[in-house]
Order: sequence, then structure tokens, then C-alpha cells
Amino acid sequence: MNVTHLMPPGGGDEANQVHGIYAGHIACLVSGHDYWQWTAYFSIDTWFDEDEGINDQVTRYDNDMEDESGCDFEPDPCSGGQDDARKPYWNPRVWFLRIFGIRLDQIKDEWECIFLHLGNSIERQDREHKMLLREERLSPGLTSTERHGSRVNSLKTLMLESRDILQDLLSVVRETVKIGASFLSTEVNFFLQVDGQAGDTSECYPYLRDIRRIFNELDQLSFRLESYQEKCNSVIQCCEALKNNNPLRIFSPISDERSAVSSHGMLQVQVEMEKLRNELIQLRVKNEQLIAIEPKDVEEVRVLAFSTLLTQAFSQTTALFSAEGVIAFTKNWQSFLISLLVAYGINFSIGTAFLIWIRRARRRLQDACASKSEPLLPVVQPTQNLDAASAITLRSRSEPVTQGISTHIASIRFNEGGITVHNRRRFSDRFWSSYRQPERMDDIELGNRNASTVEELT
Repeated sequence: MNVTHLMPPGGGDEANQVHGIYAGHIACLVSGHDYWQWTAYFSIDTWFDEDEGINDQVTRYDNDMEDESGCDFEPDPCSGGQDDARKPYWNPRVWFLRIFGIRLDQIKDEWECIFLHLGNSIERQDREHKMLLREERLSPGLTSTERHGSRVNSLKTLMLESRDILQDLLSVVRETVKIGASFLSTEVNFFLQVDGQAGDTSECYPYLRDIRRIFNELDQLSFRLESYQEKCNSVIQCCEALKNNNPLRIFSPISDERSAVSSHGMLQVQVEMEKLRNELIQLRVKNEQLIAIEPKDVEEVRVLAFSTLLTQAFSQTTALFSAEGVIAFTKNWQSFLISLLVAYGINFSIGTAFLIWIRRARRRLQDACASKSEPLLPVVQPTQNLDAASAITLRSRSEPVTQGISTHIASIRFNEGGITVHNRRRFSDRFWSSYRQPERMDDIELGNRNASTVEELT
């Protein structure tokens, strides 16, 4: 993947260099028939760098062996020279997790290096974008020049290429994180089972924690790529607006503030209207549920409740007399009858208290439904005089009336600047908000129905 255009401009030989992002592979295999006789096979791509100084070159390993002859430390090439080959990890599972963690950390470092260069490149392009915006505000006529158009096109092309590269890299990072999640949820169980072999599985825990940590850090790096993508999309949209000689109202701080205030106010109105509508629907549903109860349903409930009271007291008394050693009085028919009457009295008292509470709650709910269903202001029928109330057809601004949607205005008062509507009753599912238009006051007074101007909040 060629990323030369993302690198900072340099002079001399650096200007002719080609920079790219390569795809490398690392493989490790451990084979053996027990814990004491096993062989590890390790391979890694080194074709992308011909320098003999990198750690994974065979020549580098041979040179280290010659330089450190007679020394106690022999670098293990599988671990990148971090471990001593003369003092290895004898447990093959522990050794594999150790190498896995070292190489995974190497991959994370490579990704961080790539993100560093990408972030610096996008920041440079974003500074160029802000410079173009500043020139646009200071010299509006500059957009018609050929040099300015060339700069805009060049910036847009760079951001498009950067966005495509970011998308490719993001898919690779997500695939790597997905593989790590699969390993930590399935294959990790192989390292946590003793299966009758020698060794302690607790030795694997520190290396598994390191592997999980590195995969989590790779997952966090994907969010950086997403933020870079959002910045690229923002700059691309701005370049398109500059190219089309758009006044860039959306990039003006004053326009942004006004638009934010207006949008916030409309959003609050919509939220309040939706809350009121939901409350009204809930009250109507509860009221309909109460109305849906028929007299025969009430009679059935009463019969069931009465039969329950009769049988429940008898069952309680029988259970009480069957408990040996609990009853302190003599068990005969007189004590049984007295206990039965006491049980009936207690059950009837509890049932009466619950019945009174339910009736009071139902009455409060019905009163609430009745108060919610009444209009806040009386609706006056439309007449021909403006002083009373008039029916004004609602329509969209600068559009002909296409539907006969009308509303009755309940209260009207006059100001110096025009007409103010106090109360409106809507007949559709949309909320209409009227506003003043002083220059058309004469048309309203003359009864011109097309003189009304409204806004629709959806």
C-alpha cells in the first residue's frame, strides 16, 4: 500500500523515496509427544527490509552468536532476542504463550507507528483546510482564482486517498481483534486444562493476561482510526462546498451558533409535545380498560371472591388444628367453631380494606382522565368577523394550499407589530406554529385566507 503522499515533504533523496505499508506474517508451531520432548518451529517475513541490523534476520542471529561466544547469554531468535536460549521455558504451553505475547506486542508497536504517521499527515491536511477557510472568509473573491481551485482539488484528493487507506487499515485491525476475541474465548481453554500431564496451569495466567491486554489496546487503536475517518469526511465536505462556490454558511461560527439555538428550541418543542402525547395515550388506554369492564364481569369477580373467603377461613382453621403441639387450648367442636368465626372476621376485614383502597384509586384515576380530556380554553366556533374567531387555512411557506387542513383559533389579540395567536386546536398529526407577518396585516383584516403564514414542526 503506497502512502508516499502521506509523508511530510522532504528535500534531496527523500523526495524520491517511496513509502509503503506492507503485510507480514508470523507463524509458530510446537510439536511433540510429551512435555519433555517437543520441537518449536518459528517463521517470520523479513523480505520487506534488507537491512542486516533487524532482529529477525538470520545473519543478525549468526553475528550475535559470533560476538557473544563464551558469554552466558544466548539470544533466542523466536523471542526476538529477549530470552536466553540456554534457559528456556520447559513447559511448551508456557513457552508458546511467551512467544505469542512478545510477537503480539511487536505487532501493536507496528500499528502505533503507522497511526502516528497517519495522524501527523491528517493533521497537516487539516491545517491546510483551516487555512483555506480563513482565506475564504477574508477574501471571498479568492475562490474564483485558478490557484485556489487547484489547492482545494489537491486537498480533496489527498483526503479521499487517506480515507480509503484508513478504511483498509480499519478492516485489518478489526479482523485482528476478532481473531483475538476468538482465541480468548475458545482456544484459551487448551492452556487451562491439565489433562493428566505434568506442570501447573497457573504458570500460563500471567502470559494470558498480557495477551488479553494487548488485544484490548489494539481494539482501542481502532477508535483512533474512526476519529481520523470522521475528520477526513468533514474536510471532504468542506472542499466540495468551496469548489461549488458555496458561501459556507454551515462553517461560519455565527451561523453555527444561530442554527444550534434554533435547532435546540425546535427539539425541545418536539420533545415536550411527544411527552404530552404519550401521557394522553396512556390515560386514554387506562380509561378504556376501566370502561371495558362490564357488569357481568364484576359479578363473576364477586362470586369468586366470596367463595374464596368462605373456603379460605375453613382451610386455615383446619390447618391450625392439625398442628400438634402448637395449639394451647382444647381441641373440640366449640373451639373449632370459635376459631372458624375469628378467621372469617379477619379475612372479611382485610378484604374490605383492600376493596376500599381499590375503589379510591379507581376514582382518582377517573378524575385524572376527566381533567386531562377537558380543553384548556373553550374553543370558539369560526365566524366571519376577525374580532371573534376565524378559521384560517394552514399552509406551508411559499407553497400553494394543497390540502384543506383548517384550525379554529380560540383567542386573538392585536399588537402594534401584527397578530398573536393564543390557542390553536389541531386536526392533523402535525404541529403547526404561526408567527407574525406585519406587512400582510391588511390582507388578514380584509379576510384574505392566503395571507396566513405558518411553520411546520415535524
